[in-house]
Amino acid sequence: MRTHAGQRCSRACRADGNFAEKVKTQKTVVRDFLSGENGRQKLETWLPRWMKFPVECYSNHGGLRTADQWAKVQSQFAPPTAE
Repeated sequence: MRTHAGQRCSRACRADGNFAEKVKTQKTVVRDFLSGENGRQKLETWLPRWMKFPVECYSNHGGLRTADQWAKVQSQFAPPTAE
């Protein structure tokens, strides 16, 4: 695990290291993770939160219309049953 400002760093912290990079660099990092190239661990089942079902927001204050709409009707659906 890397350190950041003298503290142990999680995946989210490491991702912040590319936050200020150009979009081209960010896209390259994502492609590397999806394909498992350039020393990156391949992520087989990763999807952006907005593409999952049900969709998820990246923050607690909402803003993703589909996720906000799902939150309103979610209680109307029965939880999945184990088969």
